Amino acid sequence: MQQIADYDVVQQIGEGTQGYYWLARPPARLGVSDEVVAVKTMNQAATNAEFNRLVDHLRTYAAVSSPHLHSLYDVGQQGTLLYFAGEYLPSGSLARPSRPFSRVDVLRAMADACRGADALHDVGIPHRGIRPGNIVLSDDVAKLADVGVSQLLNPGQTITGAAQMGAIEYLAPEVIQGRPASRASDIWALGAT
Repeated sequence: MQQIADYDVVQQIGEGTQGYYWLARPPARLGVSDEVVAVKTMNQAATNAEFNRLVDHLRTYAAVSSPHLHSLYDVGQQGTLLYFAGEYLPSGSLARPSRPFSRVDVLRAMADACRGADALHDVGIPHRGIRPGNIVLSDDVAKLADVGVSQLLNPGQTITGAAQMGAIEYLAPEVIQGRPASRASDIWALGAT
């Protein structure tokens, strides 16, 4: 893939349960100083209503001010392809760090993820997808990333759709049963992580 909307794709940097991650040069319209950003493209197509629900949710997420949340810059749809873009943190994630992490480093990253989740919960947003791959790392702080969108696109999804929802070992029992995510289910996911 060479282009995602008006983003110039540099390379694919990962694959998750819901889509692909790309390193891309941001369009000037964003007004960000980052040379490159991370763009996630979703595996599933969305209706206009689902896209609008996603935009509203991500707009609320982006308005939450916390140094422990991954910065979101843009969300869009190109044909049926959903994408969103945010800051690129080259140090990887707890699932795939770019360097070895000590136990203290991991505990510090988990504390930062807890602070990020708390900031979301303060405005009524459950993350819905906390797991090691969604705790991204920089040199000085870890950030909770990739706020779960699967439940927004598929409300009430049960375990039969878990391949799209994420790694089951991090999902609280009530989420597996198709009930809405909550502060409690995010705490479960943090503990499992």
